[in-house]
Amino acid sequence: MEGTPADGVYLAMRQLLPRPPDLIVSGMNPGPNLGQQDVAYSGTVAAALQGTFFGVPSAAFSMIADTDGDFLYRESAAIVRRIVERLLRRRLPAGVTLNVNIPPPR
Repeated sequence: MEGTPADGVYLAMRQLLPRPPDLIVSGMNPGPNLGQQDVAYSGTVAAALQGTFFGVPSAAFSMIADTDGDFLYRESAAIVRRIVERLLRRRLPAGVTLNVNIPPPR
């Protein structure tokens, strides 16, 4: 089978999950989703948008490479965790999808 990240969210929501999740997290995608074109073609953002269409708070996470072109997964994961913990305490407004681009640490 083949599909997109948004298809995965759709399948999970319609067929696999017994109830909606508290939060949908898409990513961490290596490479930013910064501009209109990036966001329009991003599977990471599309999956989060699909969650929002189902009424579930959703966030997409992408990383910006450091000056050597490396993506720092461990450091980025720590940032994602803090944001997710906060989103679970304070829900996003209805209809809002969060698109987070994590810059490299200095």
